[in-house]
Amino acid sequence: MLPEFSFMTGIDDNMKQNFNTMKELAQATNKQANEAMKVIQDIVKQLSNAKDEVFKHWGVTFAEKPKELECSKLPAGNWVMGNDKKIALDVPGKNLERETQAQFFENPSLDCWAVFYMEGKDKVYNDFIGNF
Repeated sequence: MLPEFSFMTGIDDNMKQNFNTMKELAQATNKQANEAMKVIQDIVKQLSNAKDEVFKHWGVTFAEKPKELECSKLPAGNWVMGNDKKIALDVPGKNLERETQAQFFENPSLDCWAVFYMEGKDKVYNDFIGNF
């Protein structure tokens, strides 16, 4: 799941102020890349073993190993929070959980989507869009 589309719910202010609770939560969610990859591979393995007809209908398959890509890293920029607070995102070791516990500048809506699909997969595309 993309972190940009994730937002933690169910944590009230008392829990946020409890150091031990937040420490335990950070240990569960802040993983090193190799640990996160292991968790993802375990999830993919579970999904690939599922007998879900939706996967078959959409033609979804799961590879055991992640695809390796050559890539470049773009500058991450800043988050602009409320009260003109800016948080640099490309600083190693930055604790975003702590720094983002502030008022957001705005919560953008996700009204505009782009879906890329292979030629000849119109039915799969239409089924996918129909589920939104």
